[in-house]
Amino acid sequence: MKLKFLFLIYLIGFFFSSNSQSNICSENLQLLNQPSFVRIGDLDISGNKITVEAIINRTAPWSGADVFQGDVVSKHEDYNDCNYLLRPSSAEITTSNGYFKTPVICPIQLNTTYHIAMVYDGSLLKFYRNGYLLSEVAASGNLIQNDWQTQIGLYFGQITQENFIGYINEVKIWKIARSQSEIQNNMFEKLPSPQSIPGLIAYYSFNDLKNKQGNAQWDATLHGSATIKNINPDCNLFSFPKPTQTFNLCEGKQIKIGINNNGNSFLWNTGETTDSIIIYKSGFYWVESNTSGCKIRDSFIVENKANPIVSLPAETGICEGGSIILDAGNTGRNFLWQNGMNTQTITISSPGIYHVQVSDQNCSTSDTVKVIRYSNPDFDVQLVASICKGEKVIPTLRANGNYLF
Repeated sequence: MKLKFLFLIYLIGFFFSSNSQSNICSENLQLLNQPSFVRIGDLDISGNKITVEAIINRTAPWSGADVFQGDVVSKHEDYNDCNYLLRPSSAEITTSNGYFKTPVICPIQLNTTYHIAMVYDGSLLKFYRNGYLLSEVAASGNLIQNDWQTQIGLYFGQITQENFIGYINEVKIWKIARSQSEIQNNMFEKLPSPQSIPGLIAYYSFNDLKNKQGNAQWDATLHGSATIKNINPDCNLFSFPKPTQTFNLCEGKQIKIGINNNGNSFLWNTGETTDSIIIYKSGFYWVESNTSGCKIRDSFIVENKANPIVSLPAETGICEGGSIILDAGNTGRNFLWQNGMNTQTITISSPGIYHVQVSDQNCSTSDTVKVIRYSNPDFDVQLVASICKGEKVIPTLRANGNYLF
């Protein structure tokens, strides 16, 4: 789900790499019905730290409790022996101190791709969706061990209808507690050199069934109607944290960004809790909306843009009966003078205040020039002396005002 931005200019002073995304979208595990799943063996995680991640897209409706959304990654039979269990809206573990489950959040939407993750760090069990913590519960103790097979898509018992129906990819099982920023950094990207990443125990991207981490003990097997190398048709619905929009901030101006979304609450990374903010400087921004109990986040970038240059003088003049050319410069693409002309230059013959607005593909600016009228000088030629025919006296002529002979 995306947030829709409204963009206003206030006149103050006027993805993924293509290869990684392609692989994630085209090399998916597809589960059509129950039973269909991938089995990876008795992969126990001991101690008090674990992270499990996956990219999912459910394509079929379910009814009843949240458990029927599906078992994405499971090593459990029931709440007494849950080494780890990741579902679309919750996470579960059983430790030496009991059973723990994160509060169930709002359900996923069909035909929508999400990243989900569970993290246990010894004091909290956390559930993440699209890279952000959405629920958590206090938990303690060491993870219990059991002999159930770890499965992707359906728990080992297969008694109740808990099959996840749809697409699963990028399953990662860690023996460490990953931070929110670590999850966000590569949640929609393939891990580089997974065999050398500390704490990574198993990693599946479903162009094949190998454990990309390198330990062949945890290579996977297909069961039921499960197939690999499938295209996820809704893979491009990722909404965060990659910036989805870019807005231009012109010199001397500010922009107002608002959310076209009926959320119950809002939180911007600048600290505001209103449905819109005014931005004065460039940077990366995100906003979170709480809608019907489900947090949605989206982001955008604001970039500084230079205004086109206008080269009008502050004042110039024209002589009586004459004209002058005003030139707004050639740094803009569009021109608009107060008399309606849309050319770079205009010819005027009257005094006054002339205004021009110049814009390019990003910004606009304006300037004004004062045009005054110069009076023509008085010119009066007077005869100072007269001569007769045949005389050689040179007459003198005098002109009033400025003159040049």
